[in-house]
Amino acid sequence: MGLKVKRPVTVKAIITEAFKARLVRELRAAADRIELEDQQMEFQGKRYLKDLQKRDLAKAMSTRRQLEEDKEKRLAMREEILTRIEQVQQLPLGTEFVQGTLETWVEVEIGDILEEKIANAEVVVRDDVIVEIREISPRGRLPTVFGQELGSPEPADSEEESSGEPLPYGTA
Repeated sequence: MGLKVKRPVTVKAIITEAFKARLVRELRAAADRIELEDQQMEFQGKRYLKDLQKRDLAKAMSTRRQLEEDKEKRLAMREEILTRIEQVQQLPLGTEFVQGTLETWVEVEIGDILEEKIANAEVVVRDDVIVEIREISPRGRLPTVFGQELGSPEPADSEEESSGEPLPYGTA
């Protein structure tokens, strides 16, 4: 009887023109949302401060400082996004870009080498289509793709043929 445990899966995208265009679109939309939020906060803040000044001048001054700090944070976030847009536009086609990390379940059983079972895996996509699944061995061996170590001409037929170590998950 086995047990299911979570493990990380890194999602990487191969840079294509379509990927770059989509990422730039998403980043521009995020920058636009921040700008709109800034405009709304400024409008609402002015109204609130006008009312507050009549009742409590000290609190109004404190609130004004907080609103200005928040505005600076939003402006910094927007500038960071605009910088990222420039960086995305410079990404070389065909290279890999880490999109994020997901979690998946893997079954472990008595006798398994835990380190190999929960080692990081990668899913590589090109324009949202999975083109490769990699299992990265933590033992310093070459990464495995569908159970075959990269650089090996053929998968080993047994554990003895593969340097005496148990095979990575998914290879037996």
